[in-house]
Amino acid sequence: CYRKGTHLLLTVAKQFKHIPLKVIGEGPYKRVLQQQVAEYNLKNVELLGYKPVNELIGIVSKALLVVIPSLWYEVAGLTIYEAFALGKCVLASDIGGIPEIVKDGINGILFQPGDEQDLLEKIVYLLNNSHKIKELGRNGFKMINEHNNPASHYQTLVSIYNGVIDKHKSG
Repeated sequence: CYRKGTHLLLTVAKQFKHIPLKVIGEGPYKRVLQQQVAEYNLKNVELLGYKPVNELIGIVSKALLVVIPSLWYEVAGLTIYEAFALGKCVLASDIGGIPEIVKDGINGILFQPGDEQDLLEKIVYLLNNSHKIKELGRNGFKMINEHNNPASHYQTLVSIYNGVIDKHKSG
């Protein structure tokens, strides 16, 4: 879909015709993306469509990094959490709730939404710094395991409930 920014990623992919790019997901702009792939002669791009979880995990686990070029105000994309759980570096638009999860230079890299040049520069940076890709992926994996687990969720809920109880007692 246009709001997902996939067309932007395909435009940038013209600069990297030697690097395989797998686009996962289904939407109303599939035909437009197919036309764009053909127009740019992107033999390195596969539009995979929807994939069930077991296939998705297999594909993402083999990826160098995960790119989320969203143009709209996503709250918290599940794709980011899935990528972090697999230890993958995330390159994502600095929009909506994304920067609350992807901390620029810590567990991923952010680029300005819709900015083709910024996306291109960040991809070049990561490709030239493979050690950084690995470091950011490790940090994302660490974050997801420390902050997004059942014990952490339970502690957060208990804190909220205790705050409500204390406020009720004093009020």
